[in-house]
Amino acid sequence: MVTTQSMADPLDPARDHGVPTGMSSDGTWVWSTYWGYFVREYGIAVPAEFIDHARSRSFEPVLLDDTEQERIDSELEAAFSD
Repeated sequence: MVTTQSMADPLDPARDHGVPTGMSSDGTWVWSTYWGYFVREYGIAVPAEFIDHARSRSFEPVLLDDTEQERIDSELEAAFSD
């Protein structure tokens, strides 16, 4: 899920926009799109388990079929509707 919205950078209030929002998934992991921003801008590490998972897939994203994408969308919607 990708949006064209962005949020203020909580680590640099002078950057009032520019941090991307949205969610990404490879069918196993779900992560916030802003991870890449914080890695690139500040060198903040993502969880070691995520890196291990990416390495186990040779850093190649999986291609999700429509059914799997709909399942993930439903789970995300349920998680954020509370």
